[in-house]
Amino acid sequence: MPSAQGEIVSIQGDRAVANVSQREARLFGETVRLPDGPFMLAFVAQVPIFPLFIARTSFHRYKIIAREPIFCVRTDRDRASAIEEAMQAWSRTLESVIAVALVAMVFVGPDFSEAMKDSGSREADAKLDTPLPCRA
Repeated sequence: MPSAQGEIVSIQGDRAVANVSQREARLFGETVRLPDGPFMLAFVAQVPIFPLFIARTSFHRYKIIAREPIFCVRTDRDRASAIEEAMQAWSRTLESVIAVALVAMVFVGPDFSEAMKDSGSREADAKLDTPLPCRA
């Protein structure tokens, strides 16, 4: 995410760790906890979040996946609502990338393997160069 001075700040937004502020979100129909820091920072600085993923396609081969920016805009509603909306957009982005690339992540939480089977991943897998399956 860029700062107001044009700098880029990179923050991991898919893994909640102890003693880090987090909120509930939905991922593949399951409730998960995600860090809310990136969304709070985007809200305060009024800058977009640029989702960027690196998917392993084979040994020493990776594909960079970029998605549309997510905005956490100040409006008449309260801050919590703006952050929740942005976090749900992030969750939908994560779902689409996971379903397509089976990004080599270790999931700490619900097992999404059944949900991923029904999310069109067979067609999406064909878009990548032989992605490696990932099992947690």
